[in-house]
Amino acid sequence: MCKPVKDWLNVLREYTKEVITFGGFVLCIFVYLDFKALNQQMLIHIGHTNEILRSLSLDMNVLKAWHANEETRIKNLEHWKAESEARSAERDKKLK
Repeated sequence: MCKPVKDWLNVLREYTKEVITFGGFVLCIFVYLDFKALNQQMLIHIGHTNEILRSLSLDMNVLKAWHANEETRIKNLEHWKAESEARSAERDKKLK
């Protein structure tokens, strides 16, 4: 083997712990940045999901209110119709 390669391997053998430690730090930084990017994407996704759910909830509340008002209107119409029929029946009795 050439002398420079042999010297390089000797240095590598001598400082193996430091090289592994440095590699560990680099790996930790990579994992941290990857987790940070994943966390940001999840927060964006959660924000979109919350906005969709909020709009669906608002739509459901509007539909519930409309339906409740529709039921009230139907009850009022039935009540008014019954009153009108009762008044008509009374008038018919008076006219006979």
